[in-house]
Amino acid sequence: MSYTYRGKRSPDQQAEQRRQKLELGILAYCKAIGSISTRLSALRNQRDQEIAQAIWDGVAVQTVAAAAAMTAAEARSIGLACEDLGPGYCSAASRLETLSALTQQVARLHTAQKELLGQQEQLSLTALETTALDAPWLAAASGFSVERVNMLAQQKRRHAITLNQARVPRP
Repeated sequence: MSYTYRGKRSPDQQAEQRRQKLELGILAYCKAIGSISTRLSALRNQRDQEIAQAIWDGVAVQTVAAAAAMTAAEARSIGLACEDLGPGYCSAASRLETLSALTQQVARLHTAQKELLGQQEQLSLTALETTALDAPWLAAASGFSVERVNMLAQQKRRHAITLNQARVPRP
């Protein structure tokens, strides 16, 4: 048996490993955000169908809007957009219950999506600060525009300058 000494990694190897971890993290966030967006789209379509069907079945627009957590004008416009609906075979109470559940699911997924976007922005800023990844690559991988990535970097620099100025003791 022979032993191979594995010393410390060189700074270049450490930087490459950090870069790869950042890349994988950003791509994982992008994939998670994409799957949530797909699910949100499907749930919103289903919710809109329920809204339209409830309105066409004669449930008051105000009641439907309250169950869907939206304004009466929004509910009315969704109901008017679907003209080819037949009579529904559910009771108004069960339709409103379904509508309320769909609205809650949409809200939860929207909150989770915002949270993931915030975490992805932080990871992107870390990548920019360490200069491991450049702005065009980050924009392509994260789904942000190059302008958005540059704007995030500028905000981070301004925040750091503000913090440093606050820490400097005044005479």
